[in-house]
Amino acid sequence: MHNDSLPLNGVYPDRFRLNILDRLRSLGVNVILEDSLVSLEPSDDGEVVTKNGKVIQAELVVSTAFCY
Repeated sequence: MHNDSLPLNGVYPDRFRLNILDRLRSLGVNVILEDSLVSLEPSDDGEVVTKNGKVIQAELVVSTAFCY
């Protein structure tokens, strides 16, 4: 899941980002773009909800955001 329309960030050229997206999808990864989680804490039944309302069954939630 990523807030932007392509994976990674704008430091990388779109061509590279599109290539990464294609590679992830070819590996069977369900990539969710332009969305983020409401909370990093799954519910008791293991679900997380995105800001756009998508419910995802989560086995593991790992934040890659870093704090200063």
